[in-house]
Amino acid sequence: TDVPVLPGSSAMRNGQPGSTRFTHSVEIGDWGLATNLQSLISSLQSPTIIALGPLTNVAAALDRDPTLAQRAQVVAMAGKLGAPYPDWNLRCDPLAARRVLASGVPLRMVGMHLTLRTKMRPAQLQRLFGRDDALGRFLGRCVLEWRTRKRRMPFLHDVLTVAAAADPSLITWQPRRVLIGPRGFSLALRTGRPNALVGVGVDIDRFWRMVEGELL
Repeated sequence: TDVPVLPGSSAMRNGQPGSTRFTHSVEIGDWGLATNLQSLISSLQSPTIIALGPLTNVAAALDRDPTLAQRAQVVAMAGKLGAPYPDWNLRCDPLAARRVLASGVPLRMVGMHLTLRTKMRPAQLQRLFGRDDALGRFLGRCVLEWRTRKRRMPFLHDVLTVAAAADPSLITWQPRRVLIGPRGFSLALRTGRPNALVGVGVDIDRFWRMVEGELL
C-alpha cells in the first residue's frame, strides 16, 4: 500500500518557527511536495491520524474541518507520566495540544514512559538491520545516524506509536483528563471528564515480535 508523505506547517500555533533541533541528515529521497494536505485528510471517511511530532498540523486540520473531530481518531506520541519535565512534542506546541484535547476527537496518547522501553539490543540490531537489501541498508543508515549523534542504542519511539495505531491491544489504556501547561507540562488526571486514552503499560515482547514479523 502506498503511503503519502506530505509536508506540514513550518510554524507553531502561536506563529513562531518550529524547532529543527532534532532534524537528522539521512536522505530519504525526493517524495515530492503536497499541494493540499487538508484535501487528503478531508477526503478520508474515517481517518486515523498518527502524530509523531508536535500536534500543530492536527490542530490546524481540526480548525479547517470541524467534522474531523467526529470522523477521525488520533494516535499521538505525547506526554510522559511521572516526569518533572515536559516531553518534546508537547513542549514544542502546547497550544496545538490543547486545541486537540478540547476538540473531542478520540485521542490515544503514547508517552515517553512507554517508548523508552523500546531500546534496541545488539542482537535485534543485527537481525533487523544487518541484511544486504535496500530496506536493510536504509535502516542501517538511520541507526548509524542515531548512534553517531547519541552514542547509544536507538529507541523505537515512533515505531511503538505506529504499532499502537495498528494494534491498540499492545497498550494498556486508561481514560484520563489531560491538562497541558503553557510550557508543555502535562497532567493525566484520574478525576474529571476524560479527554484522552493514556497508555499506561505496553506488552513489549509482543511489540518486538510485531516489528520483527513485519521487517524480516
